[in-house]
Amino acid sequence: MPRQRAAGTFAPPRISMRSRPLTTEAHHPTRAADKPYARLLGKSFLVVEDEPLVALDIVAGLKEAGGRIVRPFGTVQDALNAIENAALDAARLDGSLRGQPVDEIAAALAHRRVPFFFVTGYGLECLPPAFANTPMLSKPFNQQATD
Repeated sequence: MPRQRAAGTFAPPRISMRSRPLTTEAHHPTRAADKPYARLLGKSFLVVEDEPLVALDIVAGLKEAGGRIVRPFGTVQDALNAIENAALDAARLDGSLRGQPVDEIAAALAHRRVPFFFVTGYGLECLPPAFANTPMLSKPFNQQATD
């Protein structure tokens, strides 16, 4: 029987979230390339989210997938400082931080050529117009929505 993950656990878009069957690891070792998250192993992620519980859930999902997290940030200035000072492979950006626009964060990520996507519960109208073609995931999301 496949192992089930908790509903609401985050995973980036376009990556299969299907659980692999339980195996006896000692008898059938799994290579990193066989794991569904092999492309995320060791990658450094910036999480910009102003809701602490959502941020914790996202961080847990990325860590489970083998990613390294530059701690979650909930303000524009903290996120900008992290972008300037951290080596990043990708970022997940909330569409609004306590009502503040995230245009400056998106621009800083684009300037550093850090791939990112937006997550929002409001819709496209709240996202920076200059980044209208950036991938977006709607909140609330669940495991099945990211398959």
